[in-house]
Amino acid sequence: MPRLPEVHILAPDGRALGLVGTGQSVANCALDAAGRRLFLTSSDMLAVVPVRPA
Repeated sequence: MPRLPEVHILAPDGRALGLVGTGQSVANCALDAAGRRLFLTSSDMLAVVPVRPA
């Protein structure tokens, strides 16, 4: 069974914090200046995911 696309979330020290299932390939991702929101983009999607401090 093929895996669905996902983004791996890592702490600055490299620890795995979690996965965000996206349902499609992601072209870009970035945190806002405060580090509280993760923006994900693809050719036809913009998603905003709230981030809890690690």
